[in-house]
Amino acid sequence: MLRAQADRSKNNLLKPLMDEAKTDFGRVAAAREGVLRTSGLIGASVGGVAIAAFGAVGAIWVDALTFLAAAVLVVFFIPDPASRKEGGAGAAAPHEPYLTALRGGFTYFRNEPLLRAVTGMLFFTNLFNQASAVVFVPMWVLTVLHSPVALGSVAAAYAIGMIVGSVVFATLAPYLPRYSALVFGYFVGGAPRFLIFAISDDLTVIVIVTFLSGMVMCSVNPTVGAVIYQRVPGPMLARAGGIITAVAMAGIPLGGVLAGLVVERLGLVNGVLLASLLYFAVTLTPVIRHRVWRELNDAGARAPAADRTAPLPKGYGLGAAALGPRVTLRYADGGWTVHARQGCARWPGGGRWRRRPRCTR
Repeated sequence: MLRAQADRSKNNLLKPLMDEAKTDFGRVAAAREGVLRTSGLIGASVGGVAIAAFGAVGAIWVDALTFLAAAVLVVFFIPDPASRKEGGAGAAAPHEPYLTALRGGFTYFRNEPLLRAVTGMLFFTNLFNQASAVVFVPMWVLTVLHSPVALGSVAAAYAIGMIVGSVVFATLAPYLPRYSALVFGYFVGGAPRFLIFAISDDLTVIVIVTFLSGMVMCSVNPTVGAVIYQRVPGPMLARAGGIITAVAMAGIPLGGVLAGLVVERLGLVNGVLLASLLYFAVTLTPVIRHRVWRELNDAGARAPAADRTAPLPKGYGLGAAALGPRVTLRYADGGWTVHARQGCARWPGGGRWRRRPRCTR
């Protein structure tokens, strides 16, 4: 319970820092995902060394000390965004009863179809991912290869894929349409990662598919995180973000239980096939309800503050955003700006004109 509050606080601290830096939400979310995955991969190795050096109980004490060190770093080195407001003193937020605040968060959540759709997707994908991690993959290793090394190899392949993919996505995030990135990530990195355990007993094939799946799936979490940061107002971020996280995480405890029941009743192969089919059906939601999900692209991504005449990165030409002509019309600070691209070439003209807006949206 306390860890959940800390995690939400960390997410809330990023919002004012990104606004102040005027950086792209997706790029920061991808970089953060890469750091988390890298630390998890390193932590597993460090944990093994700590157990060998200090024993199991000693390693737990070492782990506890690292959390204490992290708390000290936060207290002394992480600035409070509230103290960085104008005049150097942050105005205290008006006190609001807890139930009233919670009701306001649910009201906001109900009125946002895109956030509801994203939260529902996260609920089911977390359910299936947990089923894979705690039942399907260990059972496959136990019944096919009988080697704990295989279990570690699969986990490491997915983590390394996520790390590599996060680096690539952090570079391309401002230039890729969010909707296409999310759909591509779910289609290529979702169901195939499950299905391969039902049709192959070759560890090399499993590791390759798992690595590629992790690399492609790296676009999902940063895209969802960027949308939450962009769509949810700062004062509502803790409430709405807490509701989204609570619903999304509710799928995790169900995943292991349901996967165990399915494997017990249908067997491992049939259980994996059923999970693959259901996972694919869930990932079709953004395509079927594309009118809602395409709002992922609303207002676009926050491009880096750089020279607009500078050439686009080489990888941009490989993305779907580079296919065909692309015209972007944006309204900001009382003015309209239009940009056009054909492939990787920018329209050299560019135009800007001012007009009184007819609506505020």
